[in-house]
Amino acid sequence: MADRLGSLTRLPPPVAGRLVPARLVIAPLFVVCLLAAPATAVAGAIEDAAVACARGDYDAALEALEHVPAADAARARVVRALALERTGRDADAVAELRAAVDARAGGTPEERVALGRLLVATGAYDQAIAVLDPIVEADSPCPPAARYWRAVAFEGIGRRSRSQLELEDLARMQLRGEADSAEALLYAALAWERLDRFDDANAVFARALDADPNSVEVRVAWARLFLEKYRPDEAKRLVEEALALNPRHSDALALAARVALALSGDPRQARRFADEALAIDADLPEAEEILASMAIDDQEYLRALELLAPVRARSPHRMSALALEGAVAYLRDDTEAYERTTAEALSLGTAAAEYFYVVGQHASSAFRYADGLALQQRALEVDGGFWPALVELGIGFSRVGDDRRALAELRRAFDADPFNIQAFTMVELWEGALNDYRTIEDPEIPGLSYRFHRDERRVLEAYVPDVIRDAWRRYAAQYGVDPERPVSIEVFRDGETFSVRSVGLPWTMQSGICFGHVVTARSPSEQPFNWRQTLEHELSHVFSLNASRARVPRWFTEGLAEYDTIRAREQWRREEDLSMVRALQSNTVVPVAGLNRAFVQFERPEQVLDAYYQASLLVEFIGERWGYPTVVAMLEAWGRSLSTPDVIQTTLGVTEAELDAAFESAMREHFAPMLSLLEPTEWSYSVADEAAVVEAHPSDPAALARLAWARLGAGDAPAALTAARASLELDPRNPLANLFVGRVATASGQPIDALAAYEAVFAAGVESLTGRVGAATAATELGRRADAIEHLRAAIELAPRAPEPRRLLVAALAAEGDDAGAIEQREAIAALDEHDFDTPMELARTFLQRGELAQAARYAELAANVNPFSRDLHTLYGRVAHDTGQWQIARRELELELELGPENRRETLARLADTYEALGLAELAATTRNAIAP
Repeated sequence: MADRLGSLTRLPPPVAGRLVPARLVIAPLFVVCLLAAPATAVAGAIEDAAVACARGDYDAALEALEHVPAADAARARVVRALALERTGRDADAVAELRAAVDARAGGTPEERVALGRLLVATGAYDQAIAVLDPIVEADSPCPPAARYWRAVAFEGIGRRSRSQLELEDLARMQLRGEADSAEALLYAALAWERLDRFDDANAVFARALDADPNSVEVRVAWARLFLEKYRPDEAKRLVEEALALNPRHSDALALAARVALALSGDPRQARRFADEALAIDADLPEAEEILASMAIDDQEYLRALELLAPVRARSPHRMSALALEGAVAYLRDDTEAYERTTAEALSLGTAAAEYFYVVGQHASSAFRYADGLALQQRALEVDGGFWPALVELGIGFSRVGDDRRALAELRRAFDADPFNIQAFTMVELWEGALNDYRTIEDPEIPGLSYRFHRDERRVLEAYVPDVIRDAWRRYAAQYGVDPERPVSIEVFRDGETFSVRSVGLPWTMQSGICFGHVVTARSPSEQPFNWRQTLEHELSHVFSLNASRARVPRWFTEGLAEYDTIRAREQWRREEDLSMVRALQSNTVVPVAGLNRAFVQFERPEQVLDAYYQASLLVEFIGERWGYPTVVAMLEAWGRSLSTPDVIQTTLGVTEAELDAAFESAMREHFAPMLSLLEPTEWSYSVADEAAVVEAHPSDPAALARLAWARLGAGDAPAALTAARASLELDPRNPLANLFVGRVATASGQPIDALAAYEAVFAAGVESLTGRVGAATAATELGRRADAIEHLRAAIELAPRAPEPRRLLVAALAAEGDDAGAIEQREAIAALDEHDFDTPMELARTFLQRGELAQAARYAELAANVNPFSRDLHTLYGRVAHDTGQWQIARRELELELELGPENRRETLARLADTYEALGLAELAATTRNAIAP
């Protein structure tokens, strides 16, 4: 068993997502000798009940226990308590066990263990110790569970030294060979884990599972260790095995939710698991806390408090719930509530470190990076050995630009927890890769600096500071604020270094990230993209966070950064019109109240782009209707700690619902020409919903067509095609079914069938952008170029801002010899696709050959915004700037051309000498001319 499961390593593989240490949640683990014993040790109804509990049939277990003989009542009571707890009736379980313990000369050891563990789970540590003392201190052998839960209770009341002694004694039992049952090995493993002996814990968990291969509880406990030590992949495997054995194990389901967040960052999947757990145990604290934590990240604070209220009522001293309540109070700037929860946490001793740690994590998640740093420092003031806060402290210092302290704290974090992937990768970054980077102070804006790789410094220094200074001054005038400094702009040569510097993990999909004082970005040298737009977008965040005291919601600051860059250059507008059209068609435009969630809860990456686009449209709508000063006033209102509904009401004079309605109305008017388009995706329909409709109406061609698309999205292409064909048999003109057939035929290389299907769509009087592009592609493959051009022009008329039809049209027109038409389309593409390098370069060459130097310079600049590491760009741009007398640009471009190795060195030197002379740099000019001589 042990060799087939993963092991812990001190250099763990990369994982995604923000992890909360599993040790911060007291798991409701319930393993006692009765349930670990062989089935023959438990008779009749009790055996049946134990088996039913093990498979998750808790009602059957309770029913089986109704007629247990009095002689077996104590053993039955323990099983009954487990079934009650698993279904959320903890109070009933405690009451029954308490009555038994009080009434029958103290009750059996199994009853006391069960009661003690339940009391620990609710934070009643003193009561738990009182219940467990008699059996731990008795002369007879003590159940390992009793010793373990009493040690946890001692830690809960701040008696850490006593807890450590108890745990060490329990762990030594295993070393002495006194732990051979699955239960004894399980608690020995848990003891090793709480002693931070993670390798030992891992090995003993494996032995425990060897001792009982069908144990759900061992798998759940072991999975928690893997999740805590940055191996969510192994945790996932164990949780899946546990759920295969007991699909109604609520603790395993709650853990599955946490694993989903750690592995994929998918809150929707996590929510599904948490909801399943709560359907079984409506009061399961961990599931409620997971949902509350996600609600906090979505700034749905009242929802979070609703979820936490019952947990806090049942377990007033449960630190994980108290910390989340404190996070809500902190983020709402509710000083009175925060002081109350903080005092309550501090009254629980060193356990309050967890409180400040969790509040600090949520503060950082809400852009309040300096606050997050201060809260992690507070956690370590409470408990200097609280290792989870150490890595957050190091990351916190890195995000406010204090590299020296960041490295010091990250080293401490790695020494304290050598399994921590964030600490490991970031220490490696500072001690390794960052040594190849150089920091440059801006000569004009004090406190502003840049970090570039030494091999890329020459190119980036020629471009980035000028761009940042220009944007800085523009934003300062727009926002009326002077951001707190220092501010660092850091561009990293490779994606891994960028990711580790930004989030402490070797992978993230963003191109740029802003932490208030630090902006990080990828270099365009690795993969060209519009670095200038990215940096100006991220710099906008610096100003909006300053103007709002970091209280601005995610949707607004992202939408505003998009709006700011659009105001600077219309070309930087996103080309995702179809995403808004589909939302309008399906009445799924996200309301303001749900926009934050749309940025983090998604099933496909495209949905994140949709969220960015809607946010940009919404902020632009506000800016155009109420004026940019009102946008700034909204930031200031958030900075005064107003809620989003209050900000909207006080600055715009409308309610949140009225803003939603006005925005949607404006979008329907703006996109009116596109709302009749047929633009389904494979995710547009639900298999279950459409299958139900087809079952009720098997002769409905429209329903069958929708089912075809839904089944395609579910990955069942054969069944999808069957449904589409059935639809067409009933109605050969059905446009949705024909569009589906066209798509399938295109994908399978059947252009004749594809073209026929697409033309059937148009013949039915229905228009489709994707249909027109598909028809053009098929027509091109068939050599019907005129038809292809006709379809592409129709597509452009349907969606003027879509670049793809224009790209295809360029190729078709060029093949027809229509150079003027091809140039016209290339210019349109360059105005639409800000990340395109090849098109503006081609245009710059064309206009240079035609002697239209101003146009050549315009497109060379666009190309430079995408790939400043291209030698061909510098050759072309340098020549154009030289010939038009743009001497500063000429100097930059020609010097960079020399840096990258020109094809014609003499020609480049001659132009550069001219440039130096024009700039009055006679000595440089002379030196350069001397270099031309043979």
